Amino acid sequence: FGHHARKRRKKFYYRFRPDARERLTQVFSIAGTVTHNERYKQFLHQLMGFENIQSLPLPKSMCVTPRPYQQKGFEWLAFLARYGLNGVLADDMGLGKTMQTIAQLTRMRDECGFAPSLIVTPTSLADNWKNEFAKFSPEMRVMIYRGSPTKRDRLRNDIVPRENDGAPNADPENAHKGFDIVIATLGTVRNDVSLLRKVMWRYVIVDEAHFIKNAAAGVAKAVKTIPARHRLALTGTPIQNRLTELWSLFDFLMPGFLGRQSHFTQQYEEPIMLMQSGRAETEEQYASGKNAAERLREKIFPFVLRRLKTDVAKDLPPKIESDIFCPLTPEQTALYKGFGESEEAKRAVSDIVEKGDGSSPAILAALIGLRKICNHPDLLYLPKDGGRQRVIEPIPGYETRSGKLEALGELLEECRDGGHRALIFCQLTSMMDILGHYVKSKGMKYLRIDGETPGTSRQKLVEQYNGDPSIETFLISTRAGGAGLNLTGADTVIFYDHDWNPANDQQAQDRAYRIGQTRTVNVYRLICKGTLEEKILRRQALKKALASSIVTHDNAGVKDLSREELLSLFTLSE
Repeated sequence: FGHHARKRRKKFYYRFRPDARERLTQVFSIAGTVTHNERYKQFLHQLMGFENIQSLPLPKSMCVTPRPYQQKGFEWLAFLARYGLNGVLADDMGLGKTMQTIAQLTRMRDECGFAPSLIVTPTSLADNWKNEFAKFSPEMRVMIYRGSPTKRDRLRNDIVPRENDGAPNADPENAHKGFDIVIATLGTVRNDVSLLRKVMWRYVIVDEAHFIKNAAAGVAKAVKTIPARHRLALTGTPIQNRLTELWSLFDFLMPGFLGRQSHFTQQYEEPIMLMQSGRAETEEQYASGKNAAERLREKIFPFVLRRLKTDVAKDLPPKIESDIFCPLTPEQTALYKGFGESEEAKRAVSDIVEKGDGSSPAILAALIGLRKICNHPDLLYLPKDGGRQRVIEPIPGYETRSGKLEALGELLEECRDGGHRALIFCQLTSMMDILGHYVKSKGMKYLRIDGETPGTSRQKLVEQYNGDPSIETFLISTRAGGAGLNLTGADTVIFYDHDWNPANDQQAQDRAYRIGQTRTVNVYRLICKGTLEEKILRRQALKKALASSIVTHDNAGVKDLSREELLSLFTLSE
């Protein structure tokens, strides 16, 4: 049957081909078909439901008392490893995926001895991982694998233990003991994949695993070729844009389990999308989509664990979300209406008419132009020299030329009066320059993280903010600082503008709304009335049903807008 048992430290591990797992489970679960051995019957029984997974004590060296759902998550990870299976820990953001993972890695070290594990993470989270190990499992030896090529060569040589090379009078205490954990960034893994393949890893873990959602991307291809006994994906949003992202995750975890990508698209994605989008023309098409969704749900169920804050973190304070609609100033209104006559807009509309989708550079450039008008008209006057657009000094009178900036000012005054501290998320770094001047003009201390902030500095800025109540505001680029960082020092989240993908905005607001937060969190979205901002947010709100029916949220970007929807973005509604 393609599986075998082998003894290791008095424990048996069952292994069989990933693409045969579903078929084998179905075959073996038919009563009377075969004579099960007791351990395999136990495996099937445990696979049927999460509640039946074996209870395990947390490793003694762990310095934490887990919440009940975290203990269950740790036991689920141990269950997967015991039977040679891999999975996605997809808990809601802020519920402690890192701690649960550290507990499992510590357990494996304690029970099975030394073997290095590789954690692949975005740059901004590398130091956070090391700090979390120091806090929860200080006995684990942790390396951050980064630096120049020469430094990385030296670090790679230190991963595996070695003796003192037989030197006379060598002190055995100084023998190199190796590292239990190697933390590497996505970019470094892509560059050094041929070298990292030479290590036999116990675990390869991808944090914020939606970064490998595109199976054709270089980093996804690289991570999938690194050998490991066990694999784990960590993400609060396993599906952001389309169902093939789920296929890419499982292609990393258990290649072949969901079939070839073309097969997956035909059998699952296309009928489900047809049904969910309301484009099913017959009852048969609708039933086919519903059946495909049910089959996919059942297939991935044992290998995806997702809990929501609303279900498990009963002691978290409330989160209140509010949309603040900001009127455009007369200058913004004139610019928005006049934008349709510009060459930039005409090229975009021509592409929409000819191609009918939002993938062309002309369309994306035009939409960025509209976004700039909504944020602040001064952004349109910046030189377009191909480099990073900076606002060294704003144009005098900038404070009153944007309806959205005026609304932000009112919010910040309320925050100051109420003793609240705010995170302000923004997409455009040039707008962040203006916001920095604006916040400073109000006499408020602030910190900033954007794409140019070194990864090594980001965690220090987070600690500075959380530890200093006099810093009232933190300006953050949604893409650069919207994931993984713990900013519970803030109780107010303000979105100055919005990501095309609401999953990124969700990640961002959960920097403050996570375990450790003791105050009510208020989330404010600043939206220019009648503009593309309102239309995109309305459309995204209607499209969250797809992935939540399988695992989590579906948040499609601008590329799959219809021709009519795209054209409507360029008009200002009354």
